[in-house]
Amino acid sequence: MKSALAIGGASALSAVTGFTEFTGTASAQRSASVADRDNRQHAWTAYLDTDARGLAVPPRHHVLLFMNYQKNGEPSATDRLEMETALRQLEEAFEWSNDGLLFTTNYSPEYFGRFNDDVPPGVDLRPHQDVIDAIIVGDEDPTPEPFEILLDLASDNVANLLAAEEALWGERDELNGVTIDATFEGIFDRPTEFPARRTGFVGGGLPREEFGDENISAEAPLSMGFQSVFEDNIPSEDDVSMVHDQRLGADSPMPPGVFAQGSIQHVSNLSIDLDSWYDQPHEERVERMYSPHHSPDDVGETGNELGRTSGVDGLPMRDVNADDDVARRAQADAEERGVVGHEQKLARARFDLSRRDTDGESDGGHDTTILRRDFNTADIGKSGLHFLALMRFNGYMVYVRQAMNGVEFSADESIPNDGEDAINHDAVDIDVEDDGFLAFITALRRGNYLVPPLTLRSLPPANATEATLEVKSVDGDASTGTIDTTAGTVDVTVTADGEASLDPAAARRIRFGPIEAVNRGGGAAPDSVGDGDGSRDQEGTEEQSPDGDGTDERDGTDGHDGGGHGGGGDDHYPPWTWWTDGHDEMGSQASVFGTHGWDDDGWSWWWEDDDGGDGNGGDGGDGSGGGDSGDDDEVGWIWWWDDGRTDRDDGDEDGHGDTTETETDTATATQTATGGDGATETDQSTETTTAGETTTDSETATDSGTATENATATETPTETASETETGTATETPSDGSGTASLQFDVDAAGFGADTETAKLLWIDEDGLPVEATTSVTVGTDGQGG
Repeated sequence: MKSALAIGGASALSAVTGFTEFTGTASAQRSASVADRDNRQHAWTAYLDTDARGLAVPPRHHVLLFMNYQKNGEPSATDRLEMETALRQLEEAFEWSNDGLLFTTNYSPEYFGRFNDDVPPGVDLRPHQDVIDAIIVGDEDPTPEPFEILLDLASDNVANLLAAEEALWGERDELNGVTIDATFEGIFDRPTEFPARRTGFVGGGLPREEFGDENISAEAPLSMGFQSVFEDNIPSEDDVSMVHDQRLGADSPMPPGVFAQGSIQHVSNLSIDLDSWYDQPHEERVERMYSPHHSPDDVGETGNELGRTSGVDGLPMRDVNADDDVARRAQADAEERGVVGHEQKLARARFDLSRRDTDGESDGGHDTTILRRDFNTADIGKSGLHFLALMRFNGYMVYVRQAMNGVEFSADESIPNDGEDAINHDAVDIDVEDDGFLAFITALRRGNYLVPPLTLRSLPPANATEATLEVKSVDGDASTGTIDTTAGTVDVTVTADGEASLDPAAARRIRFGPIEAVNRGGGAAPDSVGDGDGSRDQEGTEEQSPDGDGTDERDGTDGHDGGGHGGGGDDHYPPWTWWTDGHDEMGSQASVFGTHGWDDDGWSWWWEDDDGGDGNGGDGGDGSGGGDSGDDDEVGWIWWWDDGRTDRDDGDEDGHGDTTETETDTATATQTATGGDGATETDQSTETTTAGETTTDSETATDSGTATENATATETPTETASETETGTATETPSDGSGTASLQFDVDAAGFGADTETAKLLWIDEDGLPVEATTSVTVGTDGQGG
């Protein structure tokens, strides 16, 4: 099956699916919205199986697809949307897990060279050659990667990987029941052979089986025969994710801007001299892999006896709070024993990552700075390794590799390891064969890539448009810059310079709240009305409106999400129907929205696209029918909400189905649409439904010089006490001034008394980000403090 993955293509997929099926289908998927994944593409750990030690087990099979954007200059909005839609189709077809499919998109410094802007100064993405020059060893001469973009695909199932490739380049019309209508064709050339296409494997038994080498243990996950993943040498995803207040050193703030929650990934291709490695007896291989203080009895055949950590009894690999550790002994071991271990040398590069943010408070521990996700490969015709490692700063790769390169090691100005507990060792002249496993590996290729946050994974710009933000509570006495949590709602005015589009009706995503919450995919969507989790409560029994993440909840159960295809769509598609994905693209998304449940939980919608066509809410239980056809270049939206217990028909001529229900609902929507001739039309639609009767509709249209949308929904269920829910949003679409005013629910945004900085993230119709932050004072006394 591994050879089928290496070959790739339709014939390989046909061969594989002859005796296996796709696994991890969307129908069984765990919730994996933007907020669930903390807005991280690299959020894999929580979705992986675990071993007997309780540690995450990496996916067994991998495909690396290296690509260049086919067109000159900056990527187009059309290509950005097409790429994003293609990736969402994969998420819809497979669950986000090792059983289904995991992936990241990665972008090189050469890609960002297409833009006039630079990436934010806090994004430490270094040219390939700079890193190569900093970590060169012996006579190595690695090739800097010439590719702009890397797509890293991983799964336990080879069939899933092969099918995903086929779908991305238009070779499949359907995948796991999902229609494939967006592809990479015309955007990226399809990689078909090394070095553009690379494959690999990791996991017990796979290296022995693939390489046919009986020297490799049948239990070994990697070809050198030992376990390399331990609790103390693998950092958390938090530790390798860029954060807004990160620092490289005590006095080196490095804010990553719009790329917060992303990461830096170093990718290298290594050859491994397995013949020479296995010419050594097991005892010597143990010493060179771990340290001269590790015995075969301590380690076992593959490291299995070590358990969760890489140290030995009474002697941790690295512990600053202990009297001694293995890492501190590296220089003495080289001088006295003539040998030093690979893991022993690397442990010297651990330091207290908890000091690397604004508060600078230590948690007392030392952490590994890079999160390895490497795997073996036969791409080069012999044993090899694709080394992938995530980190906050590219400089961490240099720092760690310096620790690996020899006995001599010290912190330097580029990666200051501040603190009295830093390790500094002098050079010791020992044979290279006794210096870890340096003599047995050679780097052939190296590259550095930015892994953007999930919301910017598709052809991102180099930077966001910066904007200013004015915040003020509603219905309170708070002044500008203060948030009164008792007021419930906060007014936000955002102003952006340049050509930023601040049209709320066309925005792909708008979120407001504390800076860290927004960066992690949380915060509130405009005009969120809820109880703190962004949902509406019906007498405490039903949660019936889309929440702040774009997912619907009913009785506390998440609706189906992922790519705008369920429960009101996932975070990429906003939960309120008049926040759209761009007028001219909406027609292609009609079946996506209508079929999977905007209407199932009581939301209905209608639009007219710029060709005058119309769309409808699909065939869900409460879905509206199509609206009247509009004039060319007219875009309009109508929405209403009912309690999710109606039984609306699908599509009368007037755009609304007949309804019979057991309670009374009244909804009023005011909607403004601007035509291509500049005229503005305002429509008001009122809908009333009573028990045993048919819905009645009234609609008026007047000319107006303003662009204001208001919506009020009142419902009185017959079986419960009367209650009223109201949400209002006032917008000022961009008229050249780049200003918009919005309202947000304070609880849904997640403001607490300790909040100091608020952030608004706006992704416009072209997929381009606008971000703004401001200092705020939060309180409950009517003055925000």
